[in-house]
Amino acid sequence: MSGRPLIEIIDPCPDEDLAALIEWIESKTGSPSTSKRTKMKVISKAISEGSQSVEYVEILDLPGVYQDQSAKLRIKIKSDSYKFQSYARVEKWDGDKWREVHSIHHGIMSTPTGLHSRPRGEGLANSHFKADRKELLRVAKGIVMPVARSLV
Repeated sequence: MSGRPLIEIIDPCPDEDLAALIEWIESKTGSPSTSKRTKMKVISKAISEGSQSVEYVEILDLPGVYQDQSAKLRIKIKSDSYKFQSYARVEKWDGDKWREVHSIHHGIMSTPTGLHSRPRGEGLANSHFKADRKELLRVAKGIVMPVARSLV
């Protein structure tokens, strides 16, 4: 026996961002020869106003690290005049229908309530939805990205 431990303990990843995590893993293990890195593509994005709500809907094509694996994600964030009717969720297309991957409880959403009542369309700004969108994507990527599950 050479005196080296059978299992090498690797320092924890310094960043929770998935792209940084993948780079960090590749720096420790080497880059997979079949990997193809492409950016997330926005298929559609809309902010619509209802009688007492504003809804943000975005559909993304999330390519996997490997060429043959990708996921279509739909982010839906609703700001209602009543906080308990607001929601933030991300869903994955399974080929037949959208299936929820993750959601944020209305009590801890960052998106403000009552956006529909703001003057001059101020409630329709992307910035209101930014923090919840970022958190939904962070969790969804960790769940649906196949390489993240197999390497971590």
